[in-house]
Amino acid sequence: MVATRTARRAAHNRSLPFLALWSRDDVTDSVVDFLPTKTIAVLPIVAKPLRAAQQRVLLTAVRRRGKTVPSPPTTQAFLDTLVIGEARYFREDWEGGLEQWRESAGYTAAAAVGRGNSGAAYTVKPFHGGGRCLEIDKAGYYENESHKGVSRRIHGENLRVTRLRVTMSYVNMVDAVGYLLLCGPPRGPGLAYNALHNSMGGPKFDRDDDDVETLVWFRPGCTPVTIQLLEATPNTPYTVDAIFHVESETCCSGSVDVSVNGQQLVQGVPFDHVPLSRVHAYNFSSGTSKIGEIELWYEAAHSSDQFSDPRPGLPAGGDSSEESD
Repeated sequence: MVATRTARRAAHNRSLPFLALWSRDDVTDSVVDFLPTKTIAVLPIVAKPLRAAQQRVLLTAVRRRGKTVPSPPTTQAFLDTLVIGEARYFREDWEGGLEQWRESAGYTAAAAVGRGNSGAAYTVKPFHGGGRCLEIDKAGYYENESHKGVSRRIHGENLRVTRLRVTMSYVNMVDAVGYLLLCGPPRGPGLAYNALHNSMGGPKFDRDDDDVETLVWFRPGCTPVTIQLLEATPNTPYTVDAIFHVESETCCSGSVDVSVNGQQLVQGVPFDHVPLSRVHAYNFSSGTSKIGEIELWYEAAHSSDQFSDPRPGLPAGGDSSEESD
């Protein structure tokens, strides 16, 4: 019993320097600058002194990040203010397989043996020179299934994409393969999710009118736009890096600059922002493509920020798996 009390006292004494240091405003202000909102939110459960200092810490964080102090200044209002515009990051390296990915019908891609609902086989395999990739192998043309594939949900509300980086290649294709599209939610309550109708755009491999195989930036819409980036070669990895801009918080219109293998190829391509909801991969035609590491940077937009209605006027279509996971 004595030993237990001694151990507790020793542990308490060891914690005092941290608490004493935290009580200094200059130290607190500097530390808060490097803490994400999620970490600031749980500080009060670490120790009672941190709980007592929570309002001061939140106020400091809001002011040092150039944000407006909410009214009324409740804890939740402070946290909601801090999270707006805070950078978030998503990475898929395929080391975990396909458990987090869903095929068009809503079941896991890992459970789809052979050629599933989208007419393609999805397999995680070694990638060029290291790492792993998703190999998409599609044989034949499946009517009404051509723009379906596998997708992964990006959780959150009012998410605005700021950057996409993906390494991809293809083995062969008839028409177009290796789509990696950034998608928003269904266009309204009760409407089905559709990879093409709900997409903001993304890269793909394409065969042009002169039968030349190319890597392009694809922008869906009532009038789809295809921006050629370069002539492509089979079994060659290409790292596509897209930086997204928005004109203002009150406007859904923006633009995207696209680089390939470190060289900027296009700049200022029109881009309509919708709330980021999924990343979707598929082959349109027969062929084999490989999607390597995917990285996404995005941020929470304010609930009053304007987003686009992707492909307005088009009928709802596709699967209804959007909210199933």
